[in-house]
Amino acid sequence: MTNDVDKVFKALADPTRRRLLDSLRRDSGQTLGALCGQLDMARQSATQHLSVLEEASLISTVRRGREKLHYLNPVPIHDIQRRWIAPFDQPRLRALDAVRRHAEEPAMTAGKPVDGSDIADVVGTVLESVPPERLVLTFGAPGAEPVAGPSAVTFLIEPYQDIVRLTVTHENLADEDAAGAVSAGWPAVLANLKSLLETGHVLPQPPWEMHAELRAAQMARNDAR
Repeated sequence: MTNDVDKVFKALADPTRRRLLDSLRRDSGQTLGALCGQLDMARQSATQHLSVLEEASLISTVRRGREKLHYLNPVPIHDIQRRWIAPFDQPRLRALDAVRRHAEEPAMTAGKPVDGSDIADVVGTVLESVPPERLVLTFGAPGAEPVAGPSAVTFLIEPYQDIVRLTVTHENLADEDAAGAVSAGWPAVLANLKSLLETGHVLPQPPWEMHAELRAAQMARNDAR
């Protein structure tokens, strides 16, 4: 079994052989001449690569008169996926990929909460964006801007020993009540993010429900202004 897997990895390691597999994935059952014509490859070179793919059982061949038809066999690739990828939990990998893609987007905007209320109790403007390492945005209640200006949140992602560290810094808070609210709120948000990255699922209790009384008090103060 180990030798078979080694043959598959060896076959997939060559970009030319991957191009041949891609061609057969799009149109299985091609002749040697058709493959050579699509990939601008000499027959001898193509024959050698196809032999490696056939030895690894990544393709199968059928004779039709004087022609040999080449068919993609996806089973070895499926076996690799089941052995090497599935154990890492596909939902978690999808979550990691989504976070990576959003972090690498050239433009980012602050949005509304997803609590179903369609009420934006916090608004912000992106001040600085250095994907995927640094994001700075304002953070405050809708309406009039505080005398001292809005508070600002900085997200910093950086290597730390053998892991990656996320640092969240919230500055220029209006008062002690605001400091208390964010001191409870950010850990709840980050705990949710940690669960998403590690398991592929968010926590059963949304962040805005973990400290509902603090959120309600903060919104009441915002309404009174």
